[in-house]
Amino acid sequence: MAMESPRVTAEVIEAAEFPDLAQAYQVMAVPRTVINDAVVFDGALPENLFLDAILQSAGKPALADQGGGPVVEEVDTGDQGGQLESTSPL
Repeated sequence: MAMESPRVTAEVIEAAEFPDLAQAYQVMAVPRTVINDAVVFDGALPENLFLDAILQSAGKPALADQGGGPVVEEVDTGDQGGQLESTSPL
């Protein structure tokens, strides 16, 4: 998405080279994706769930809320931010 739009930015951080950032974002697995410091998930997501995560981090309704795909929700995991879970099979 960042390659397609100048309004989207993305950064890749090597956890081993930046241990302070890895600790701050509690990186235990890679890839760990953090969106607007509001939504966090580990591993790869299908494109529709990834888009829902972006929309939710911006306070917009997910496509699933509009009948567009599986429901993704933010789960409170304490101080590490939200953890995404799919409530329908992938």
